[in-house]
Amino acid sequence: VSVHATDPEVRNKMLGRKKSPAIIDELKWLDSLGIPVHTQVVLCPEMNDGQHLLQTIKELYALKNSPVLSLAVVPVGLTKFHRGGLRRFSTDEAFVVVDMVQKWEAENPKHANFVFLSDEWFLMTHSPIPEQNYYGEYPQLEDGVGMTRLFLNEVEAELRSLEIGNREKGIGKKVSWINGSMSKPIVDQVSSKINQALTGIELKPICLDS
Repeated sequence: VSVHATDPEVRNKMLGRKKSPAIIDELKWLDSLGIPVHTQVVLCPEMNDGQHLLQTIKELYALKNSPVLSLAVVPVGLTKFHRGGLRRFSTDEAFVVVDMVQKWEAENPKHANFVFLSDEWFLMTHSPIPEQNYYGEYPQLEDGVGMTRLFLNEVEAELRSLEIGNREKGIGKKVSWINGSMSKPIVDQVSSKINQALTGIELKPICLDS
């Protein structure tokens, strides 16, 4: 369920509506039907961030498991061609978001594995990708939460499983790997590991701006 903000005024503004049912009431209605949900906030600078985000987290946590199972916080995604008035988060603003969510998590051990920051926040701030225990069962994987950690784990597992006889297969092959610039540190890291493990392949990472 796309919540974006539990404050009705903020949510209506984001959805372009004059008035709509309060999202908390709608979630309670789903609970009355026995329908559990995962929720999402697409965070936009100076719209639903800051104290609005903190309020949304607290009010959704009050519905934990009845019916809210988890919350993903994802930054608004825009290309350089966007002309709609929104903008991306700056690096400093992204640090503020990460710090605020992590401080809320640290307040109480029970807060763990409820709010999940999407991978973009860690990539934007050049922060280490969280370990497996942060993501649990990857409940928000389709929202871009934990895809990088899962990818890194899978690469490590595949490289460990390679038999010596397979390390030289594909001798002389050159492969280009095209990805977005935000993920450059991860792409470079993985490319280096693959090039070291597979002596017959030269993997060249190319990271482009969107």
